[in-house]
Amino acid sequence: MTGLARLTRGFSASLSEIQTQHERDISRVAPEFYGIPNLFLHTAVAVKSATRIFGGLQVHKERMMKNLMEHGGLIMAESVKLGLAEKSKRKVWAHQFVHDIAIEVATKGGNFGDAVMHHKDIKQYLTLADIKALLKPEDYIGTAAEQVANVRAQAQKRRGIVKKIPQNLGLFLRNVIKQPPQ
Repeated sequence: MTGLARLTRGFSASLSEIQTQHERDISRVAPEFYGIPNLFLHTAVAVKSATRIFGGLQVHKERMMKNLMEHGGLIMAESVKLGLAEKSKRKVWAHQFVHDIAIEVATKGGNFGDAVMHHKDIKQYLTLADIKALLKPEDYIGTAAEQVANVRAQAQKRRGIVKKIPQNLGLFLRNVIKQPPQ
């Protein structure tokens, strides 16, 4: 899909002068006649590939949790840093402090959660319950909600654009998706 996206960008670049067609010679028509169908074909194939890949996606929660905790729970350093910065009102200090703990765990081994829970400086700002809550990967979503909202808004906007495509072009694209080029 990444390769198709790169090709599609190239084809779309060949269309950049369409708006000035009345001011130029006919030498640009051939790249456009080649670029437009290929732009749609590559896009259709990418959509079909994405549908095939993500259509059967299965989520294995236990395996995901094992992957998250594989390196001693270091993945939760950001959550702890943000919680510590909020409580201490010392963002730079919290970043450096949690960074130092994470580096120590990464180099010497051990568990990030244990290192955080037993550190006296952190206990000044966070209770044991606070720390345990910050160490739960299933509760830490970061900016995921905003990212999903942005993607949904973009999808809604693009659906409106797609609805404006002429019917015969839509039929053409549906046929291309059924039979991608070899």
